[in-house]
Amino acid sequence: MSSRVPQSVAAVLTAVPGLLGFVPHRSLVILAFTEGGERVVATMRHDFARRADGSAHEHMYATLRDLAAIIASYGVTTVAAVIVDDRLCRGDAAHREFAHRMHDILAGCGGLHAGYVIETMTEGQRWRTVWGEQARDGADSDEVLGDPFTSPTATRAAVEQGRTVAASRDRVGADLSPDGCACGGYEFDAHGHTETDPVAAVATVMGALDGPVDCATAAAVGRALCDLDIRDALLALAGTTAHRHTAANLWQHIARHSTGVVRASAATMLAHLYYVAGQGAMSGIALDQALAADPDWALARLLDEALRAGAHPSVLWPMLQTSADMLALLGAPVEVDAVAALPA
Repeated sequence: MSSRVPQSVAAVLTAVPGLLGFVPHRSLVILAFTEGGERVVATMRHDFARRADGSAHEHMYATLRDLAAIIASYGVTTVAAVIVDDRLCRGDAAHREFAHRMHDILAGCGGLHAGYVIETMTEGQRWRTVWGEQARDGADSDEVLGDPFTSPTATRAAVEQGRTVAASRDRVGADLSPDGCACGGYEFDAHGHTETDPVAAVATVMGALDGPVDCATAAAVGRALCDLDIRDALLALAGTTAHRHTAANLWQHIARHSTGVVRASAATMLAHLYYVAGQGAMSGIALDQALAADPDWALARLLDEALRAGAHPSVLWPMLQTSADMLALLGAPVEVDAVAALPA
């Protein structure tokens, strides 16, 4: 997700949950800015692993080297980091040491511009600047964090993408967890095609976008999502202003009400939709769910590999029009227009 940079550190930090889609906990968050710092072009999060003495675990530095390579591929030269850690102690130098090493690892991207440490991303919380021009040894900030659920970034995501900020990453995963109603079970052949009439199947899916969806409709949509030709056509919905919000809701509903390959396909459709929009953190959560349902689901594996390699969402955009052309042939013409405002 791309976002204009707010004018103060407090506003930048308050925007982080809106950029991720959830409130991070015990996390390292990296913000990569365009030259001049006018726009956030990438937001990356990783669990912040610590040793018993408070220092960062060594594998964090290996992760940083991987992230640095991804950031460099974007041509980014301004990087800030936020460590969210409720285990910190006042006067603890471990985070400052981590920021120092992070600066060295990011040398190819211009180094670390600024580093902040905050216990929790809750309204009224103060932070410490541990790296950069405003760094002050052990001193809390004069400003405080705003409400991450109502920040301008979060509000824009709700209006433009129909997505609210979740209280945690686990909460996002829980929203995709099975609810005990396996509506989507059925048989399909070895080629991944069903005995479904594709035009009728697409009509059923398009009709289900506005809900409500009963078990019979969920089963029909699930069958459609596992016919690879129909699924590939429906991928176009991720690039449409008119349908992407309702498609996200439908894919989530089917994932929760199905098992096995149906759940894997629905969660993958949701992951693809998030990926197209530049919401990598949300895409990763959905892919975890898809691969847990079926580790061999090919599209999920492909997207997961691309996401881990740092492939920019723009690599998926040209395929959206191909999918839209397929969808039109199946009786459901759509306009791929939702990616026009996203930076390549």
